[in-house]
Amino acid sequence: MTENSGSGGGKGKLILWIVIFAVVVILLYVFVFGPSGLLGGEANLVEERGFQRDSFELVLRPADRDISYTIQNDGRLSNEDIIGRMTALIGKTYILETGRVDGWDLYMEKTSNSKIGPSAYRSKVEFFETAAGASKAFDKDWFWVNIDPDNDPDYISEKSCDFGDECLFITYDKVIPGSGIANVEYNIGFRFNNVLIQVLVKGADFETKDNDALDAAQLILDSLKEIE
Repeated sequence: MTENSGSGGGKGKLILWIVIFAVVVILLYVFVFGPSGLLGGEANLVEERGFQRDSFELVLRPADRDISYTIQNDGRLSNEDIIGRMTALIGKTYILETGRVDGWDLYMEKTSNSKIGPSAYRSKVEFFETAAGASKAFDKDWFWVNIDPDNDPDYISEKSCDFGDECLFITYDKVIPGSGIANVEYNIGFRFNNVLIQVLVKGADFETKDNDALDAAQLILDSLKEIE
């Protein structure tokens, strides 16, 4: 009777240790490979709280330029704003398909025409729940809606644009009738992890260069990396 009890107790302890070991292995796996684990989910995402705290500083501002610019529009670009701009059906579909969370939009114009430089800058930063969602917002189904769906660009280049994970450099040219002045618009769109950035620079072609847009995009990318 004593031998049987000892044998049963040994088996019970062995089973207990096996169960404990299994639980530890499962918890370790979840901690490392789970959606919020060290190696799971989408790594290196710009956190929502960081974006909401710093989003107004991410967009280009007058102090970032060498000549004086005056802010014409500066504000949050919420999901409600997106629905209002795109119409209810398109806006709601966009938000649901991409997982858009929030955004910020700033537009500024040159204070004096006596200064040499672009006539206006616009920068927009949008935050998404995941990098996959931001990538979806960047594809052809949605990105053109955010730019100008009624006008085809004069030039699209992916080779000259290497910001972030995905990037497009778009150019529009337009001659003002009767003036002989050619206006140019450079539009850079790029994705950095779960954030979508759009930089627009426009003005007369003799004083507005592609480097104005490239420099502005680089400044925003550097700011994003600081809060990542």
